[in-house]
Amino acid sequence: MNKLIREYIFETGKVLQILLGDITKEHVDVIVNAANAYLQHGGGVAGVISLKGGSIIQMESDQWLEENGPVQHASPAYTSGGDLPCKYVIHAVGPIWGEGDEDKKLAEAVAGSLVLGDQLGLSSIAFQRFLLEFSDFRSSERPRSFLRHSGLI
Repeated sequence: MNKLIREYIFETGKVLQILLGDITKEHVDVIVNAANAYLQHGGGVAGVISLKGGSIIQMESDQWLEENGPVQHASPAYTSGGDLPCKYVIHAVGPIWGEGDEDKKLAEAVAGSLVLGDQLGLSSIAFQRFLLEFSDFRSSERPRSFLRHSGLI
């Protein structure tokens, strides 16, 4: 079971939880995978998501890529959750450190994932740590930026 680190309850009734653990075990509508633009889920957390979710995730990713081309920061892809407890996996392309405009790309990936989750009619979403890894984690602006893009503040 994942460990609850912190929980925020907002006036809107929305809840933000910070958990430590395995995102593939989260019982949410969708998990957000830090993907590459070509949806090749061979390593890292993406590889674990694909492994635990089954081959259907890579098959659906390949189909999405064939129909839509490379994934853009602001327009993530999505697949079913396969064998995972979630309904869907959103595959968001975050920034690559050193390419420039990291904060803008990160904001686009977060906002694009939230918009797609809303379009799919989902009410719970789990992001992996990539939201804070690509920038200076010590910056107090990172969590605030995420909260602004999530509509929680």
